[in-house]
Amino acid sequence: MGKLTSLEVTNLTSILNCFSYVSGLTINEAKSKVWFSANTSAGSKRILMNSFQVTEADADGKYLGCPIAVDSERSFDYLIEKFEKRLNHWKANFITHAGRLVLIESVLDSLPIYAMGTITVPRKVIVKLTAIARNFFWGGKHDKKSLAYVA
Repeated sequence: MGKLTSLEVTNLTSILNCFSYVSGLTINEAKSKVWFSANTSAGSKRILMNSFQVTEADADGKYLGCPIAVDSERSFDYLIEKFEKRLNHWKANFITHAGRLVLIESVLDSLPIYAMGTITVPRKVIVKLTAIARNFFWGGKHDKKSLAYVA
């Protein structure tokens, strides 16, 4: 957006109003948040938030399910939690290795696809997700290392 001035706020308001008029769509202030760069002053933030009746997004906020600011592997903990949550419901000791492979390939492998298509997922996170799937395949438990029968 550039430097925040009252003229820019007025222009942005005008653009959004024109869009709303033409499309019939409006901004839902209750669901809308704004994310500022680190060098935005508190006064500028206040002006913009008051003008649009929105709140400030958290630094660890998400947009369409993906983290807005990727600062470390911690930003992708939600992917690891998704894997583990899904595996907690599966009773692997009642599933054959072929069944486990089908579950991994059809369900687990599809979970991070959107995130991987929108942002670069760190290699350490991919290694961790692979380890979780591998442990489930060989041992039936995602949280314990198991003996692999094939190298």
